[in-house]
Amino acid sequence: MYSHAEAERPPGARVARIEKIHSGRFCNSERVEQLAQYKQEEALLLRNERIQIYDQYLQLMKGLLLILMLPVFSAHAQQSFEKKISEAARTLLCDPPDEKHPVTLKAKLVVEKDSVAVIVKAALAPGWHVYQFVPSSLPYIPIEHVLQFPETLTAVGTWIRTDPMTSVDDPGVLIYEKEAVFIHKAMRKEAGKAKGFVRAGLYYQTCNLNQCLPPVEEVFELDMEKP
Repeated sequence: MYSHAEAERPPGARVARIEKIHSGRFCNSERVEQLAQYKQEEALLLRNERIQIYDQYLQLMKGLLLILMLPVFSAHAQQSFEKKISEAARTLLCDPPDEKHPVTLKAKLVVEKDSVAVIVKAALAPGWHVYQFVPSSLPYIPIEHVLQFPETLTAVGTWIRTDPMTSVDDPGVLIYEKEAVFIHKAMRKEAGKAKGFVRAGLYYQTCNLNQCLPPVEEVFELDMEKP
């Protein structure tokens, strides 16, 4: 009877079997029976070959579809992460600044799968400002970012920041008033739960129209396990 091993015999073996049937010592009825059996086997073999080709075609199409959809999935995940960052930055509340403490800072981690974002937010009292850019000819001290990732993370890109405004009193100087947000992204080096602490903060000088305070460095230790 038909077997899987026999169905996979090479085409030459099929021809040889037909010749054997015709040249063998069979009566007409036996030869007809042998040929009928052979045709059934050939039909089943052809059917299995078609099924195999169709399965290969399906696997190929699945692979192509996955390749085509990867950018869509990636874009969707990125949009979801960006929305999460925006919401975290919006709801992150600094302590109310005042004349004694004209600048207050807060920092937060946002984690989604293997993506991480560090948010540093500054709130400024009315009339006070910090510097984003200062020409070398002026004595003011611009912001310097403090950022240190644990070994489990690798930094991605540069700081994303609120657009500064041009100082009215000092041409060429860029400043922040009222509020400023700074974001830096990172990725886990390996899949799984990242551990360690992220150090993030600012070194800055704040001024108003009457005075400039000494520069200050404020740094936060953010636990990766408790974002």
